Amino acid sequence: MKKVLKYKGIEFDDYVIDEYGMWSTICEICQGRYYNRILKDCKLQDEGIGYCGIKGCTNSSEAKVGIGVNYINFDINEVEITEADAK
Repeated sequence: MKKVLKYKGIEFDDYVIDEYGMWSTICEICQGRYYNRILKDCKLQDEGIGYCGIKGCTNSSEAKVGIGVNYINFDINEVEITEADAK
């Protein structure tokens, strides 16, 4: 069963845990929607490609202004990983 990462009350169904830490990509719409909770965790990288990691969103995470991809880095102390609902 797929795992869901919950960060600051927001569920992510696409995320990465690697040597760089815990992170995902995020579209500009979701970044704006959750602005107050996650802005300090988001950054624009000049390389990469992907889709928004927020559960239920399939928008591209490529920046509309400039060149790059919007990333979010998770503070491991604020992460909860749970089983996904079987919906």
